[in-house]
Amino acid sequence: MTMQQFNVPQFVEIEDKIIGPLTLRQFLVIVAGGIVVLFFWALFKYGVIFWFLAVPTALLTLFIALGSLNGRPVLSHVFPLISYISAPKRRLFHREAPVIIIKKRAEEKKSATLASGEVQNRLKRLAYILDQKTNVEEQMVHDANQQMVANDTNNHANVTNK
Repeated sequence: MTMQQFNVPQFVEIEDKIIGPLTLRQFLVIVAGGIVVLFFWALFKYGVIFWFLAVPTALLTLFIALGSLNGRPVLSHVFPLISYISAPKRRLFHREAPVIIIKKRAEEKKSATLASGEVQNRLKRLAYILDQKTNVEEQMVHDANQQMVANDTNNHANVTNK
């Protein structure tokens, strides 16, 4: 039985070329730069201000889309650069006391108080229950008394023999 051979994909980290020699990201960056240049053209037609704004914008767009720094595309450096520029450079620690809010619930007072006769009745029942002994408890008390009597007689006999 022979093993089937499968093709192993290679170069998986290289982006696919979608439009000619451009990847999708490169194409979208060039389109965005073209839209900005078109906006400048709509505002200034072919005046001097148009050329001063459109040429640097087009060159910067081409550099971002096609250039590379340290072996990586410039586009991968753009967003970290923007976040670095927009983040504050000085970090200050402002200690603030924590805000603790405690809401107190309205207490419900029970107005059901027991009458004095009812209290006495309950106390008598509780005392009766506590005073009752089970058979096991009575047997344990009886055995303890027997043990104490036996110990007393042994101690008394030892004292008289001396």
